[in-house]
Order: sequence, then C-alpha cells, then structure tokens
Amino acid sequence: MSDVLPLSRPSITEREIDAVVASLRAGWLTRGPEVARFEEEFARFVGAPEALALNSCTSALHLAVLATGVGPGDEVIVPTLTFVATANVVVHAGATPVFADVLPDTLNLDPAGVEARITPRTKAVIAVHYAGLPCDVAALEKIAARHGLALIEDAAHAVGAELRGRRVGGLAIHLLRCPSEHDHGRGRDVDQPRGEAMARARRLSLHGPSSGAWDRYRKRLALTKCAGRLWHNMTDPDAALGRVQLACPNSSPAAASSPPVTWRDWPHPASASRREQAEVGQKATPGIFWSYNWTCRDCRSRATTIEGLRERGIGTSVHFIPVHTQPFYRERYGARAATARGRARFEDFSRCRCITATDRDVDRVCEELLAALPA
Repeated sequence: MSDVLPLSRPSITEREIDAVVASLRAGWLTRGPEVARFEEEFARFVGAPEALALNSCTSALHLAVLATGVGPGDEVIVPTLTFVATANVVVHAGATPVFADVLPDTLNLDPAGVEARITPRTKAVIAVHYAGLPCDVAALEKIAARHGLALIEDAAHAVGAELRGRRVGGLAIHLLRCPSEHDHGRGRDVDQPRGEAMARARRLSLHGPSSGAWDRYRKRLALTKCAGRLWHNMTDPDAALGRVQLACPNSSPAAASSPPVTWRDWPHPASASRREQAEVGQKATPGIFWSYNWTCRDCRSRATTIEGLRERGIGTSVHFIPVHTQPFYRERYGARAATARGRARFEDFSRCRCITATDRDVDRVCEELLAALPA
C-alpha cells in the first residue's frame, strides 16, 4: 500500500539540517559550545536553574540515580509499566528495583502503591510521566519527604508538559528524541533545582572533572579528579539540531501539547460494544501527547486489531510490556513484582503522536480503527 501512515514521522526541515552542518564545520564533534548554549536554552524552557545535556535517556536516568546516592543494598521504587531502561539503571547502580502498580485511568505510578512498598532499604522513587501525561508529583513529593526519599522524574515523554501551571521537573529526565515530537539525535536533559545532585551528575558525566573540554579550552584548565564512570554527554551536532527544534513553533514540544481528536469525541455511529473493545480515556490533566494509546479487552483482540490496521496502512505498535514480566526481572526478583493492573496492560497498543499529522490523518486513523476492530 503506497498511502501508509507510519508509526512515527520525524519532523526535520532545512533549518535543522543547516544547523547540524554548521556545527560539523565548526569542528566540535563532542561536547562543545552548542551543547552549552542548548543547556541554557532548555533550562529556560522548563524553568529550571540549569540543565545537563546527555546522550540518552538511559544515561540521564543512570546519572540521576547515582547523583542521589543510590548504590548496592538500596531499593528504588519504579512503575512496572514503563520502558525497561527505568529499571535497568537501578540494577546498573547495584540497587534493587521494586515494582509498583499504575493507576488505571492515567497509567501513571499509583502513590498508594508506592507507599505500600517502602522499606528501610528504600532510597528513591522514579516516577514516569507516561506518554507525556504528568503524574501526581505533589502526592509523590509528600511521600518522599515523609520517608526521606529522593524523587526522580522520568520525563522522557513529557518535554514541555505542565502540571498546575508549571513545567514538570524536579530532578527530571527529559527525552529529546521521541519519534514524533522531538527528533534531535539521541539527546536527553537532566534538569533540577537541587544544586548538589546536579553538580555531582555533571562531574560523573565528565568522568569526574568539574569542567568539560569546552570549558578547559576556553579557560585553559587542567584535567583533574577523574572517576570511574562512563561518558554520557551530548554531542554538539545533536545540540545544534535541538536548539532549532526548541525554538521552532512547528516542531517544539508545544506543537504536541494539543491532543488529536479523541476516540470518544470522534463523530461516528459506532456501537458502544465496539468502542469498548478499544477503550480510550481522555485524561483530565493536560500533557504532551507523545503517543496515543488504546486498550483492547484482551491480547487476542489486540493482535487482530493491530494486524487489521497494518493491512489498512496504519502503523501501530504494542506498547510497553510490564517490566516485572520480562524474563530477567521475573527470574531475578520473582513474584514480588506481580501487579494486577500492570498485567492487564499487555492489552495496550499505541500510535505515536506525529507533529506533522493532519486532521484528515486523524480521521483516517479513527475510521480504520473502527473497521479493524474484531466483530
């Protein structure tokens, strides 16, 4: 089929291409002046005192966990419905991930479930803003303060998302390369108002020194205080691309902040029984629509629906598989990770939110979804 709507569609213009080419010609291929400028601009965008640009969300999460002092013998509470990197970084820090359930309406971390899993070994909580929808940070902050825990926000899908009038992010990890929203390289940002943890994360990202190559070049500083940590920094070409997209209204996070026509709002005389087979609940809290998820009543109907959409030229994908069901975590941590709603979310499938999607594209997806649902 020639007229295919892919799962995702990057938004790259000549402005981004020109910026990357200019960066390459400037001669800084690693961390340089473009990264420094991008960090300043991104910090202003999210309303944080400073930001640290890194090469992946996994790197950012890893440094955030290390910067908060997590290590062997500690436990970190994470949602089971997330990409495995959220839990993997805890393992790589030598700590134990403890899986908590998600709320059925938002798919975000359940604060009550978090509190029920706190033990004397708990050191931190990682909250994921699922698919760009801000989680209940206020409730989680109260729990963290009550028990003396660090709260890390995995805002990989939530660049620009707001909660109660403020951009999300305490010690927050922002993904700056999702397939439909931002496309610059593999960059991620750590932004946070807690200076001590940020300073430690910055040192760890540089193998220990308090200054990078660009600062040492400008200020003629020596390289000292090395530490046994990996190199996590963003490159200058990535930052150059990011600066353009952060400033461009058509490709900025704000462009993804307005949702497409929702399933329930879309006017079509479909029967209620068929609508319930692919339930879409419109969330009450404004967010960034990184992806649009449907929940089928069981895995079999999901597989049938995905195949039907594929035949009709609509790209979709199975969304996150609950982490506690993955072989590594099931074998290593066993039944302690079992959660009811996490298991139910096997029925999720999703379509990434494309900035370049037209109203007609949205109508077509809705039409074809109705047609693809099993009778």
